[in-house]
Order: sequence, then C-alpha cells, then structure tokens
Amino acid sequence: MVAKRPRTGGKDKVRKKNERCDREMVSQSFVEKITIIQNDSLNGAVELTKRTLKAIKKEIERATNLKEELPELIQMLSLVHPEMASIAMIAKQLKQYVEHEEDEEELKTRLQKELEQLGQEITTREQQTVEMLCTELKKYKSIMTISSSTTIRTALAMIPQKEREKEIYICESRPLLEGQTLATQLAKMGYKVKLFVDAAAGHYLREVEAVVVGADTIFRDGSILNKIGSLALALLARKYGRPFIVAASKNKLSTEAAENYGFYIQEKPAEEVYPEKVPNLTVLNIYFDFIPKELITTLISK
Repeated sequence: MVAKRPRTGGKDKVRKKNERCDREMVSQSFVEKITIIQNDSLNGAVELTKRTLKAIKKEIERATNLKEELPELIQMLSLVHPEMASIAMIAKQLKQYVEHEEDEEELKTRLQKELEQLGQEITTREQQTVEMLCTELKKYKSIMTISSSTTIRTALAMIPQKEREKEIYICESRPLLEGQTLATQLAKMGYKVKLFVDAAAGHYLREVEAVVVGADTIFRDGSILNKIGSLALALLARKYGRPFIVAASKNKLSTEAAENYGFYIQEKPAEEVYPEKVPNLTVLNIYFDFIPKELITTLISK
C-alpha cells in the first residue's frame, strides 16, 4: 500500500524549526543558508548537496557546543529536500556522532574530516557517473530529457565540440521552467536544441532515439524519484519502443523501500501553476514523479 502524501506546509515547518534552532544554538548564518537551500526548487540534488555540505562544515567550525548542537543540525537536515537521498545521507553520517564521548575539539576534527571525505566521495561518484553517461550518449543522434539535470548537462559538455551534431529535445519543465535554462546552456554549447511544452512530449518523442533523465532518489529496488513529467516520458518511451535511461550516482541511493515514495511528494505553492483564487477550484502542484523500475531500460550509476 502506497504511503500517504504528507500535508502541505513543509517550508513553514522548516522555517519554524529554524527559528527555534536559532534561538537555542544554531547560528543565524546557518539558518539562512539552509533556508535558501530548502527553498531552491531550480537546482538539482548534486548542487544542493554540495551547498549543504559546505554550510554544515562552516557551522561545525563555528560551533561552541557541538555536542548539544548536533541533534538540532540533524533535525534541520531532515526537513531540507527530503526527496533528495544525497542530503539524507549527510544527516545519516552526522547521526553516528550524537552519542560520542570525545571532547569538543576532537569531535570537530573528526567530523570535519568525515565530511571532507564524504564530499570527495560525492564528487568522485558523480564524475564517474558523468563519464559513463557521456559514453552512453555518444550512441544516439537524438535524445529527449526533462528538467535540468547537472549530470546530463556535464556529460554533454564532455563530448568534443566536433561531435555535437546531436539533436536534444527538452521539455520546458513546468511549473518552474528549468528546462528553458538547460536548453539555453546546451544551445550555447553548439547542440541543436528543441524546446517545447511538456504536453507535447508524446508528439516529439517519436522523433528521438532515447529518453535520458536524472534522478533525485534511487530506491533500493531500482525505482526512482525525479522531476514531474518523468513518468509520462517513461510510459511514452515504452509505448514507442525507445530506451528510457536514468543517470544518477550512488549518492542518490536511498535505503527506503519504493512503496514509501509518497512521503517524498509534497504539494507545492498553487500560485506557481495558477495565481487566481477561484471558488470550487483546487490547484494541484507537485514537483516529483515516481518511476517504477519496470519502466527503466538502463540505470547508469557509480
């Protein structure tokens, strides 16, 4: 049975929690950085995870009573993009040190070293996945994608200029239209880019050789969570016999069972879809889709 979707108001919960943490021990600077990351709906998991790591390392360096502050830091992280397994991984790493008997300076040193190593591992895994994806992309003359995956953009940037004759079809990615950003970036790289409304994906998918998407979370059975519209692309790819390729590093791997995906899909501001208030009209707005493993042709991950 699929878990129920959580209620709206996630950002309010983070803000209230942040305010309480601020009053107790967490620095205002850290609260502000985490709130900005929480409210960032345009950047992907790779970028937001790196920014989260950087903010935590700064806060640990500043902390005067880290043993007391650590549980609050972990609690705050649990409310920041719960759909991104890579951020949850940082919280899990920190939890190991809540009950440690080390003195303050030893704990700081150990945590800084652990987080530095974790950051290096995240970068290495991402780079390896990008290289694998780059090799895979060279097989196709045309692909379709949605949203603005850092992994996909970086892999396409690795392809030599003289080999960039590839056609790239990009869904605009409602409601925040981050597909427009990716389309502009790839066009400037020299690719032949075609940008279209999400609803036209079925029409244009017949013109491409493969569909390639990233992922915010990989569940332990191989299913994924990604930008809304990804499920439609997966179903269309199945319909027209095109491979549906997912590229995401091990950083995105979750220990959660796939049937719990509903906890990660929250209602977002209605005004992003339709700003008017109309009686009897309920505007629905979610950012993420669950794609079962059966619809995934290839999972590129390291």
